[in-house]
Amino acid sequence: MESSSQTPPVEDALYILKQGKILGPFTESAIHTAVERGEFSPDDLVQRGEVPIWQPVKRWLEPAQGSPHWGITPDWNSIVTWAAVRLRGDMLEGSVIVGGVCAAIGTVVAILVHWPALLWLPWFALAVLAGVIAMRNGRAVPGLALLVGVALVPVLFSLVTRQKVVADRTDIMAAEGEAAPDVKAKGLPKFAEGEE
Repeated sequence: MESSSQTPPVEDALYILKQGKILGPFTESAIHTAVERGEFSPDDLVQRGEVPIWQPVKRWLEPAQGSPHWGITPDWNSIVTWAAVRLRGDMLEGSVIVGGVCAAIGTVVAILVHWPALLWLPWFALAVLAGVIAMRNGRAVPGLALLVGVALVPVLFSLVTRQKVVADRTDIMAAEGEAAPDVKAKGLPKFAEGEE
């Protein structure tokens, strides 16, 4: 859909975010018509004027009474696209600053690698929070599935890494000519003092 032939004043202009692209300006009637024709989806985002708050077209068409009025962020594809454009612009205009920030982030990650839980634990905490919120909002099954998944991933990961440690140690022992322990019958092998 082309933007409205009647250009509305900037404060009344409406813009649509569809598949990562900003379209507009439009008038209210032009957007209503485009939605009726199927040119815009109710899940596309709309923004009024120069206010940087995007909300779904369906919420804009039929505002819910008593609903919270926080800003709705664009879809992830738009965020990634905008971040890439922003990074490119920053690299061209202030490459030393961007390079310094990237070096600082790399340093922090290099330090955190020594404490792996600091890398994954915050994400799992957010996943637990999302699961609890889902359950409180009446979506008990998906919320519970998320909580169970968050609990199982570290357990499964520890089992896989435990088996890898045993296999690696068995390979080392075989290379040194020592007899490999029977892990299935006895569990984890007991190593002599000073060995790990």
